[in-house]
Amino acid sequence: MQKEKYYLEFNRDEIFKNFIASEGHFRNIGISKDKAGFLNCIVKHLGDAESHLDEAISHALIVEGEESSNKFYELRDKVKDFRKWIQSSPITRDEGIKEIRKLRREFESFNEAYDISKCEACGPIDEVLKEMENILTKVKKSNKIGETKLKNDIKEDNPYSKNNNPQKTLYSIHNNKNSDNKLDNLKDVGMIYGGEQLGYGALKALLWADATYPTGFLGQKISLWGDLIGAGVGIYGGLKFDEPWDLVAALVGGYLTTDLWRHLETMLTPPAVTYTTPAGQQTGSVTYVTQNSVAVKPIPLSTGRYRVTG
Repeated sequence: MQKEKYYLEFNRDEIFKNFIASEGHFRNIGISKDKAGFLNCIVKHLGDAESHLDEAISHALIVEGEESSNKFYELRDKVKDFRKWIQSSPITRDEGIKEIRKLRREFESFNEAYDISKCEACGPIDEVLKEMENILTKVKKSNKIGETKLKNDIKEDNPYSKNNNPQKTLYSIHNNKNSDNKLDNLKDVGMIYGGEQLGYGALKALLWADATYPTGFLGQKISLWGDLIGAGVGIYGGLKFDEPWDLVAALVGGYLTTDLWRHLETMLTPPAVTYTTPAGQQTGSVTYVTQNSVAVKPIPLSTGRYRVTG
């Protein structure tokens, strides 16, 4: 028991120091979004904190019981999610400081000896930060600068989950338009070109179905039904499917909607007018030109007692 208590205190010290070091690194990455490689030291400190949390889970179970062990377990998972998040997504300096302080405050909530918020010399830090944030918000609104970020409700107090994206966006036209990763850009182009080709292929298949089954379905051409279904699936898929299928669905559906113009033009075109000649009657023809159409009206060559010749 004494040995486990010694190692638990060692784990606590290392977790606390790594949180403080991570916040210090965030202060120095610059105001703009991080670029590849700038967060390597922060990832290292978070990984170290994660390993000590792993050890603290078992040490706390022996020294303090199941409740304390579970708290270290939950914090370990949040640190792990945050580490993976910043390894795969850009993050600003201010965002990083706020998120690391959330993790540190959770650690301090069940490790009171490390709770620096109670320091009388520092004053009410959280209140000062909140007031500064309110002032910055007012300045941004008055000068019409900054960007609005839509945030969903945080699930299980874990802001780093992939299921808690602020908003739905199409595939990789990515959440990060300023990405320097050329491979991502090439993948975007490939998905767009591929989606257009699939849309073209789907339209060709529908036209083949029209030729093979001219009676259609319920009195309408099969291609019309296919265009309507494709348009609906494109809208639904673009909003609901996971990447990259959301982009593919939107491209194919959008391509098929262009064929709806052909069906509309067919519906609006008046049917051709034809005249039949009574059986046994010899006829000639005269053409009348109207504003919108050309009609052919038959007239008999023999009328009454006169005969029109040559």
